Amino acid sequence: QHVLTMHDSPITALALHPDGITVATGQTVVPGSDVCGWVWSSDSYSPELCLSGAHMGSGVVSLCFSRDGNRLFTLGAEEEQVLTLWDWRTGQVVASARAGKQTVLCVGCSPADGNVVTAGVGHVRFWRVHSLGGLSLRSKKGVWDERCTSRTILSLEFGSSGVTLTGAADGSLYVWKDTQVRHVIAGAHAGPLFGLWAAENGFASCGKDGKVRVWSWKLKSTKAFAIDELMAEHTNASMKQGREGRSVRNVCWQDGKFLVSTSWNELVEIIEIEQSIAIICSGHFESPDITGLCCHPHQPWAVTCGKDSFLKIWDCISGHCISSIRCTDAEGHPRACLSCSYSNDGLQIVAGLEGETLVVYHAETYSKIYSDSLPSNATVIDFCPDGRCFAVGLQNGELLIYDTSPLTQKHVLACHGHQVISIDWSEDG
Repeated sequence: QHVLTMHDSPITALALHPDGITVATGQTVVPGSDVCGWVWSSDSYSPELCLSGAHMGSGVVSLCFSRDGNRLFTLGAEEEQVLTLWDWRTGQVVASARAGKQTVLCVGCSPADGNVVTAGVGHVRFWRVHSLGGLSLRSKKGVWDERCTSRTILSLEFGSSGVTLTGAADGSLYVWKDTQVRHVIAGAHAGPLFGLWAAENGFASCGKDGKVRVWSWKLKSTKAFAIDELMAEHTNASMKQGREGRSVRNVCWQDGKFLVSTSWNELVEIIEIEQSIAIICSGHFESPDITGLCCHPHQPWAVTCGKDSFLKIWDCISGHCISSIRCTDAEGHPRACLSCSYSNDGLQIVAGLEGETLVVYHAETYSKIYSDSLPSNATVIDFCPDGRCFAVGLQNGELLIYDTSPLTQKHVLACHGHQVISIDWSEDG
C-alpha cells in the first residue's frame, strides 16, 4: 500500500492514461489557491505535474485523457462548468469552453475518433477540438427522440465502432451514433444505471438494482449477476443481514473477471465462469467514523465497529475484511455500533449499540447469544484479566459489571458525572 500526500483537499475525480501507468486526479479548490489537480505515476508513486492556473471554480467534477494521451480534459465545478483542455506535460491550458448551465455529471473521450462527450441533466454534448486559428473546443447537442424516457445521464462509455453508450436515471440504456440516438434499451436496470464498461466482445452495465449485466454488441443481455445473492452464497451468513441491498456504483470487466464497487463501501471481484465472488476491500460506510476497535487475543485479527451498524473482522496481515456482522436490536432493526471487545478466549464479541442495547455474538458462527437493555449507550467495553467478567462504561457515567458464565449483569457503579471513555483493570481483576 502506498499513500500519496500531494492533495490538500478532497479528491473528486480520477482518470487513467492510455499507457496504464499515468494517473490524473482532481480535487476541490482551497480558498486562496488555484491548484485543482495532479498528474502522477502509479509506477514510481511520484507527482509529475500540478494542475493550476485554470478557472475551475470550486474544483474538478470529472476528467479524462485524450485518445493519444497527449492532452487532458477537465470539467470545472463552477456554475459555467468550463471544459478545459490541457497539455498535461507542460501544464499549459490550450483551450477551454463553457459546457453549459445544465449540470454535467460525466465526461469521456472516444477511443474511435478522439472526440469528447459530456453528459448530465437534460443533455448530451459531442465536442471536437478545432485547430483553425488556434485550438478551440466546439460542441453539438445530442438529439433526443420520443423513446428517451429519462434525459438525466449518469454514465457513459464508448464502443469500438464509434458508438456512444449512455446510462439514464430510470435505468434505460441509450446508444448514440454521431449526435443521434440510434437504439434504446428501456429498463436495462431497475433504477438508475450508474456504470458502463466496454470490452471487445461486449459491454457491462451496473445500477442501483444491485446487478451487473453483460451485453453483446448486438444489444442482447447475455448474463446477469445479482451482488446480494452472490454474497449470500459465497460469504459468511452474517453478510445476509442488512437493510436495503447493495447498489453497484461502477464496474470493470476484463479476462472473465469483474471488479465491482458497491454502495456498502466494498470492492469485490466476480469470476464469470465460476459465478463466484470475493471481497477485495471493504470498510465502514455511511459515516467514516470507527467507534470501536479491539484485537483478537490469539489470532492476527481485529474487530472494528461503526455507525453503519456493522462489526467488521479484519486480517491484520493481509489488511482484508474477512467477515462482517450486522448489529440489530431486539426487533431486528439495524443499530449504530458504538463500542466492541473480544472476550479473552476470542470466542465472543461484545458490542454496545445505539438505542441503549448490549449484545454478545459468537465469534465463529456470528450468531447473537445474549442481549440486554442498558440505562444509557455503551461507550467502552473491557474484559478483566482472567476473563470471568467484563465492564461496560456508559454515556451517563455509570459502570456496569457483567459475569461471563452465565452472562448476567452483576453490579452497577455510579462513579462518574460524565460519560466513561476508558477502562482498565488491575492485574488481579
